[in-house]
Amino acid sequence: MNLRKIILAFIQDGKKCLPSWDGSFYNSLTEQKYIKTFKLLKENSIEYQISLGGADGHDLSIQCANSAELFQAYEKIYNLYSPLGFDFDLESRILSKPNSINKIIQAIKIFHTKYPNVLITLTIPTMPYGIENRTKKLIKDLAANKITFTVNLLAMSYHKKYNQNMAKYAIQAANNLKFFLNSVYPKKDRKEIWKIIHITPMIGINDIKNEVFTIANVSELKSFADKVNIGGLHMWSLDRDKPCNNKSSIHFCSGINTQKYFDFTKTFLK
Repeated sequence: MNLRKIILAFIQDGKKCLPSWDGSFYNSLTEQKYIKTFKLLKENSIEYQISLGGADGHDLSIQCANSAELFQAYEKIYNLYSPLGFDFDLESRILSKPNSINKIIQAIKIFHTKYPNVLITLTIPTMPYGIENRTKKLIKDLAANKITFTVNLLAMSYHKKYNQNMAKYAIQAANNLKFFLNSVYPKKDRKEIWKIIHITPMIGINDIKNEVFTIANVSELKSFADKVNIGGLHMWSLDRDKPCNNKSSIHFCSGINTQKYFDFTKTFLK
């Protein structure tokens, strides 16, 4: 399995603007298990990004006093791990905190000015019919601040009525995002807009259990992604890419008992 890139998640607020893995005060960034992980990735020439935030909303921006302090937290992570880029996973309650969102935007702007070659990705929830107004505003604000970034759609866990072809829902969401981005970047051409867009489905059984993203869905979505040449196609998540009999979404397997270990990953990499 020729895995060349990976995104590691999540760094959150451990306590009072202290960046920690999984938002735990005890999961210090400097713990040897994390240092060894990054050393191993480098030794195997695997590029990596680091994701900040996550669905539970324990974002650093909530406890950091201002954008300068938040930038310092980002810089601390960068100086320690030297990632290819940062992924800002903004969903759930953080989207209802405009002060925190503004701190994030301004901190990213400071970081982007100092480290222009570090990739910035915005990961946001979506429905097949498109993204919500709060995330549209977020994208517009990032663009207005002259920040170069990509947009990664969480093509998953929509609503119980979306229980059919999960690849088609993801494709629909991507097309709707492209339509919106056309208005944000009127001077960019079709190819440039598609390069901004990334898609991340949740493999196997989703949080809404009647939504199931299958191996066949991977092939269909990958065919679309290759056709339009999108910026990136990912999956949530590597540690779930194994079989089990569970009939609801869980962290350590896909819920599909007929798959083999890393079937999804191998299909994505074809």
